[in-house]
Amino acid sequence: MTDRLGLENNEAGWLVGWVMECYEKGYLTKDDIGGLEMKWGNVEAVRQLLHMTAHRQGFGDLLAEGVMRASQRIG
Repeated sequence: MTDRLGLENNEAGWLVGWVMECYEKGYLTKDDIGGLEMKWGNVEAVRQLLHMTAHRQGFGDLLAEGVMRASQRIG
């Protein structure tokens, strides 16, 4: 899927893992990430998040900059 979206596999994996970790720890809310429930195993949410990132839509616009820049912005 990441290849079709033009995303680098490793970076996409780091992004998804980082978002899920932040979501579980309460650093990000469902509202922050476009209504997605980013719990481990939620494949549909991951698919939507990757699509948002590839197309720079909503929260995906920030994620398209990479984990380091996204984490700097979020804190």
